[in-house]
Amino acid sequence: MSESVMHMMERFKAIQWTRTKQIAVMSTVFIVYLLIGAAVFHSLEGDAEEKRKAELTALLTNFVVENGVNVTQLREFAEAYQRLASLGAAADVENWNYGPSVLFSLTVITTIGYGNITPVTAGGQAFCVIFALFGIPLTGVLLLKIGSVFSDFFRLKAKYILTRWQNAWLTPRTVLLLLACIGVVLFMVIPSVIFYSIEDWTFGESMYFSFITLSTIGFGDFVPGQSTGRYRQFYKIVVAIWIVVGLAFLAWLLDVVSTLLKSGVEEANKVVRETLSRADTQPESTS
Repeated sequence: MSESVMHMMERFKAIQWTRTKQIAVMSTVFIVYLLIGAAVFHSLEGDAEEKRKAELTALLTNFVVENGVNVTQLREFAEAYQRLASLGAAADVENWNYGPSVLFSLTVITTIGYGNITPVTAGGQAFCVIFALFGIPLTGVLLLKIGSVFSDFFRLKAKYILTRWQNAWLTPRTVLLLLACIGVVLFMVIPSVIFYSIEDWTFGESMYFSFITLSTIGFGDFVPGQSTGRYRQFYKIVVAIWIVVGLAFLAWLLDVVSTLLKSGVEEANKVVRETLSRADTQPESTS
């Protein structure tokens, strides 16, 4: 085997070993982050869940005693009502008008999937599968195109700011963070204020909903347009438009955060390598 091939294989092994170490470190950080998150959620939500269960038990007991109702029959009624309501059978809400259907279709092809309404007919379920199969890739392409527009726009604005105002604290990173903050105000804070004024939510809940939606987590605990109203269908269509544009922005924002984190890790690795190299080249001190 020639010396060049041996050198190439050694270099390949070194690169693979470096990547393996990086993956091991990132996996460790990921697992620790996941476990810490689980512990925090367990601490915050566990006690609250037990309190809600106690309140429900007390409510059920008082109702049974005051009205002389059979507990088993009452539980069966409550379960049947909850099941039918979850399928969209609430008397005062129409989930499958055109406006709500637009929002539902969007949550399918963006993979948000609130889960508050679902197709229950065989035809609806079959079409949902086919619709998602072609719609999800189409949405991905559209979001990439819109995201590239955001990227180009913010890049041009960053160059303009850096050339117009030349200050020591104005670096490409700080300008990028500044533009990202402006985007957060436009696509998350202002919509949250609107949700706060229209929906029966607090501002914190509105911010929570905005991020959970645009990040496609989509728990479904908060869904816009659930209350009846004259402009409910139009409101849901406007929300759908906000979701499409906001998804592209948040995808760009998460890419920026990921890039900044990656650059920070690379800079830290560079400092460590330089420190180690200086230590290796430094002559040993004599006693």
